Amino acid sequence: MALDKNNKFIIFLTKYKKEIKHVLLCIIGSFVLAFGTAAFLIPSNIVAGGTSGIGVIISYYVKDSLGTRFEDIVVWSINIVLLIVAFFFVGKRFALHTLVSTLFFPAFFTLMIRTPMISWISDYFVIEYPLPSTINGLESLKFVLAAVFSGITIGAGVSLTFIGGGSTGGLDVVYFLIEKYLHIKQSISSFVLDAVIIIAYACFIPDRVLPSLVGIVSASLSAVMIEVLYIRINTNYVIDILTTKYKEMDSFIINKLNKTSTLLEATGAYSKKKFKLVRLIVSRREYKEIKTQLVKIDPQAFITVMDSKQILGKGFTEIK
Repeated sequence: MALDKNNKFIIFLTKYKKEIKHVLLCIIGSFVLAFGTAAFLIPSNIVAGGTSGIGVIISYYVKDSLGTRFEDIVVWSINIVLLIVAFFFVGKRFALHTLVSTLFFPAFFTLMIRTPMISWISDYFVIEYPLPSTINGLESLKFVLAAVFSGITIGAGVSLTFIGGGSTGGLDVVYFLIEKYLHIKQSISSFVLDAVIIIAYACFIPDRVLPSLVGIVSASLSAVMIEVLYIRINTNYVIDILTTKYKEMDSFIINKLNKTSTLLEATGAYSKKKFKLVRLIVSRREYKEIKTQLVKIDPQAFITVMDSKQILGKGFTEIK
């Protein structure tokens, strides 16, 4: 009986290996994102946009009257409302992909700001307001370190979530709706909305210009981390190889890289010589192997390499 249960469990893991991997990446990404926000931004009262930024602004006005922190309550509220909006206006598939981070990010965030879980590091970044007219070296160092480490960790968390095929929830739903109905790119709408949140923080709350500027640095570093960890690592190349030794090249591609290619007829405009053009799609790592092997097979070959923003289909990203 126990053996049957073990076999069923193994079959389940094998069948849903990819989905389990994606969910785990989204959970880990949500944890890292929550850590970066709770450990570095919240103690310093730095706003870098997003739902946590809105939470900091609202908490400033209601914390004293309610007698408790309010940042996580705002994050929970916005995430759940926008998840419902996504379900009806964007689609079930998008809502399901957003569900993991929508639940786990606020849960981790709440745990971190309401318990001593990360006090071993967050206590070092507590900054008292109003700020003095002349900021000492320690306070300046806190701002710098908070900007750097929040940018790195938040960017890493978002990247892991994206690699897992999900989104970070919250305002991502707004960005998607703007792109869908107003045809404005998500990168532009996210920049504008984050800028509005940061500017509102600087304008409507006293003594918050400096932390707002620090928030811009943090948001910029996050964008760089996403570029490095997600966009660049997931970049595929479309390669055209013009060679007379296409059979040897194809043999290497099929047998060593375990991939395939497309053969196209090509003719030199000047020489009128007939060639075979080998076209294939490879990752960054595979591209290096292709270059190394091509030098050995045909040093006279001509190769063109093009970055691909997105490749959909079997063996790559599923067409949705």
